[in-house]
Formats: sequence, structure tokens, C-alpha cells
Amino acid sequence: MDSFIESMIYLSIYKILIEYLELKDIKNIIHEYYKEYMEDNKELLLSTGIRMFTNENIDMLRESAYLSEEIKFKDDYIVEFLDEKENSYNFGNNTHKCPINDFFIKHNASDLMIHICELDYIRSEYMKSGLDRKYCLAKGDRYCSFRWNKGKKPIWR
Repeated sequence: MDSFIESMIYLSIYKILIEYLELKDIKNIIHEYYKEYMEDNKELLLSTGIRMFTNENIDMLRESAYLSEEIKFKDDYIVEFLDEKENSYNFGNNTHKCPINDFFIKHNASDLMIHICELDYIRSEYMKSGLDRKYCLAKGDRYCSFRWNKGKKPIWR
């Protein structure tokens, strides 16, 4: 599912449930649903994780990041691609602008956004893509730092 559409579903759930539940309970509902969805699709996620580290995919991500710097749409992603750093990560990116985060801020749901970002770690677990993210826009950092490590477990921060 497209990450923007998926995020809008979570935002809708949040807007309804926040009247009745605490944020931590909404987070738990979303995370548990997401884990069930991942479990139901674990073979697909594993193959996606393998494909993620192919030269073809890395080249496509590099090109996509380069094109994002042209800012064709004011509300689009702005991403900086990072090549492999020996003994650290296979590849990475710094996301300087995230339209999902911006949308959640505009809709007074920034408190939920960090929990939506945590879904990346759950997905990484199933993809065996070893996400390590030290910085996150939803936490108030200047960018999101994505570092990918083939075959490793994600490092939650």
C-alpha cells in the first residue's frame, strides 16, 4: 500500500479515537494491526527486502533522490542519497522534507506521527533490512536518517 494513503488511514483512525482513548492506546492499536498485516505478508516482505539491496534498486533510489532535489512539487519529498559506508551501512538516505509529516502537522496530529514512523522498524524487521534511524523529522530533528543494513535487525532509537 502507498505510504501516504496508509498514513491517511491511520490519521483517520486517530481523529476518531483520540476522543475516547489515550495516544498510547491508539499507537498500540495501529502497531498491532501493522504487525498482523506484516505477518500475513511476510514472504512478500522478505523478497522485497532482498530486492531492496540489488544494484538496480539502489541505482533507482539514488536517481530518485537526485530528482527530489529539483523540487518539482512544493509538498514532495526531498531526499539525499548516501552510498555505502564500510562497516556501517549498505546504503542510506537523509530525508529533509516529508510530506506525510507535514500533513500530520497541518492536521494537528504531530503527536501520532512519531508512532507512524515507528512502523518503519516493524517493516524492517520483516524485510531483514536493518533500519537504523538516529534522526527523525517527527521528533523535531532537521531530517530523518535512514541507514539500511542487509540481513540485520532494525535498531530502534
